[in-house]
Amino acid sequence: MTAKGAIRFLRAQAAEYRIDPERIGLWGASAGGHLAALVGVSAESRSWRRGRRQPRVSSHVQAVCILCGPSDLLLYFRLGGRKKHGMVMGLVDELLGGPLGRRRRLAALANPLTLITGQAPPFLIVHGDQDHLVPRQHGVALHEALRKAGVESRLRLVEGMGHCLGGPEIDVAVDGFFARHLK
Repeated sequence: MTAKGAIRFLRAQAAEYRIDPERIGLWGASAGGHLAALVGVSAESRSWRRGRRQPRVSSHVQAVCILCGPSDLLLYFRLGGRKKHGMVMGLVDELLGGPLGRRRRLAALANPLTLITGQAPPFLIVHGDQDHLVPRQHGVALHEALRKAGVESRLRLVEGMGHCLGGPEIDVAVDGFFARHLK
């Protein structure tokens, strides 16, 4: 089952599981943040509707929080390429089933930035300003693209932090974000 399929399943079975189908949020860090962002912005995307088993059930969510998630896989080229980001680009190659340089079209489909519409849910983007694995430019680019589309987005750059984020301040921000948008 895909992440979007899981959302449709939960929404279709909401009464059985006693959940509110209009209060579904996504949270993810690093690769999970990429997935959360991708699912969050792709609900209305035709290119992401293939294979829907429950076509009448939406995969739209009401809020998305990502921590240190990549937003533009091709950004790694612009930020130094394999020389600077070799390990991460190797992981991206695995995701795409081949070298990023030869899979640009597929990379564009896997970039949340290419799918943003004004129907995207509110986002909270948290990123360490010293993240060398997923540079802060990913969070900044996603935030700016969401705002440009008229989507509510809050970017929180955490000073002095790298890729591993956590702590009470971040927990409070995330809890507050979901409380505002899901309660």
